[in-house]
Amino acid sequence: MSSQLPEPLHVLAVGAHPDDVEIAIGGTLAALVRQGYRVGMVDLTDGEPTPGSPGPEVRLQEAAEAARILGVHVRETLDLPNRRLFDSHEADRRLWSDWRRRPRWRHPTINRRRS
Repeated sequence: MSSQLPEPLHVLAVGAHPDDVEIAIGGTLAALVRQGYRVGMVDLTDGEPTPGSPGPEVRLQEAAEAARILGVHVRETLDLPNRRLFDSHEADRRLWSDWRRRPRWRHPTINRRRS
């Protein structure tokens, strides 16, 4: 891990699989990026196996391209098990263990004077 931490995010959108966040709120995230908010996306699984899918590599390439188009600043995919993903301590720990080490999220109005 680099000693230099990334800029804090204003918004972090979390979905179970690649394309879930884009389908649900992709337009909102793009609008927030255009307004100057720093936006991140996290997929809890790679979505595989999925019937008819060309495989996880293709889905992850598509997810990276979607993030680029939306203007998202950070996009990550965790390796939690698809089809066995439950609201559990393990899933919570895996999601938040890395994000806790990152700078705190900043509200653009509240933190303006401290920026």
